[in-house]
Amino acid sequence: MKNKHLIIIIVLITSSCLFSQTGHWEQLFPQNSPHHTINFGMAQLTRGKVLVLTGFIENNQIVSETWLFDMKLNNWTQLNVKNPPPSRKGMAMTQLSDGKIIMFGGNNGTQYLNDTWLFDMETMDWSLLNTDGSPFKRDESILSKINDNDLILYGGDIVDAPFSGIHNDTWIFSFKDKSWRAICLAECPMPSRQGMQMSQISIDNVLLFGGTSTKSDYNDNWIFNRNNLIWTKISPIENSIPISYSSMVKLRDNFVLWSGGVYQDSLCNYSWIYNYDKNVWKKISVSNAPLPRDYHNLALIDSNKILLFGGSGPHSYYNDTWLLTIDSLAEVADQQSYRSVFEISPNPASDFIEVPLSENFQFSESFHVEIMNLYGQGVLSVEAIHELSLRIDVSELPSGMYFVRIGDRVGKFVKL
Repeated sequence: MKNKHLIIIIVLITSSCLFSQTGHWEQLFPQNSPHHTINFGMAQLTRGKVLVLTGFIENNQIVSETWLFDMKLNNWTQLNVKNPPPSRKGMAMTQLSDGKIIMFGGNNGTQYLNDTWLFDMETMDWSLLNTDGSPFKRDESILSKINDNDLILYGGDIVDAPFSGIHNDTWIFSFKDKSWRAICLAECPMPSRQGMQMSQISIDNVLLFGGTSTKSDYNDNWIFNRNNLIWTKISPIENSIPISYSSMVKLRDNFVLWSGGVYQDSLCNYSWIYNYDKNVWKKISVSNAPLPRDYHNLALIDSNKILLFGGSGPHSYYNDTWLLTIDSLAEVADQQSYRSVFEISPNPASDFIEVPLSENFQFSESFHVEIMNLYGQGVLSVEAIHELSLRIDVSELPSGMYFVRIGDRVGKFVKL
């Protein structure tokens, strides 16, 4: 029977191997700490400092306390704010820009909320923003910065008709205009879910990942772009496991990390990093990981350091504080999960590319060629036969990066 060799242009090949040791956890023992808490808000205020707004605490209470963690002092301090937001749980909270944090909505135990609050480092206090418009009342939505002026709000548990229940609507908040704008309501492309993760991944681009519903646990990936105002589903060549009720944080441009959460109905303490440039998720190897949990929060506190606080375990809430240090993000960036590569020329290319088949492959049959873009989407498909080199017309492709896979070999090129 004749063998056929499949050639696919792709970013990376799926592999179950892990990165070598790339991070380590350290439990911190600050003199003071916020309550044991879940459904709370946490965000970086400025480098070395993280703000927490407490939510649902032990003894089934909902309290509003503002705490600041200082990495240099290794201590939490409860701030004596003059204008605290009313008590709530399930609020959405994120850094807007250095020294500014936005918090939205939540549930005070008797009703859902849709108010918008600003914490400003200059005043070290909260202020209620008088906004033009507002999303529907909800809790357990998710909020992320897009850039230093715009935020994006996604989903949550909504009570306003006709959109009551778990939903997938998307809103943009402009800090300059103090206005909310609905991007999509019932027509958003992804399934509704809860327990999802979302983070800015580069300027004007936000990644939404994972979550759960009564129908499915998700590990789909969606990119929102501020310039075209649309969600685009992307297909990482090596994907993460389905995860919900985790927390995700941007490490630097094109890299995000999630840690902890619920996987296959069990709590976990795994950590995964997504590389946007290579469109690949990788489980990283870390030492001394915290106990498995959900409903916790992560925040970037320094260039390679992530703070973890709180969450829920099998039998109790937590108020422990942990620091994850990524030993070498460059190692993560350079890690390749495919076994071998081949050169493509010319590179960059304008009209055509050539692959020197005789130097890389051993086959004599015809084969299928598919070109894929950075998102893993097929953009060109041709049939070819074995020759000394393979020449492909790429003149009609838009400018950008493309990838070629031949069996377990990968090449990439840039189209001008």
